[in-house]
Amino acid sequence: MSFGWTINYKELPDLELTIPLSVVVIMLNFVVVGLGRITEDSYYKFSDYEGAPGYILLVMRLGLWVWFAYNAYRLYENSKGPFIGFTMNFLLISSI
Repeated sequence: MSFGWTINYKELPDLELTIPLSVVVIMLNFVVVGLGRITEDSYYKFSDYEGAPGYILLVMRLGLWVWFAYNAYRLYENSKGPFIGFTMNFLLISSI
């Protein structure tokens, strides 16, 4: 969304990057969830995402947010007219 789909263009311009990146993120999520399930029987854990799995997920989500914010800012810089206000509001509301 932060690339400007339906604002600047109607189709994804670079599927060679988008699809493999999406697959990598999905696979990493499965690996992290699997790590959490392996240590599920620990009596001192309150969640599957304590320890290393939680930190990995935190880093992944922060990285995806930084990438999103960077692309949304680039969209804001290239916006003209009424889209300037929309893109700034989009970035702020989507980041919450």
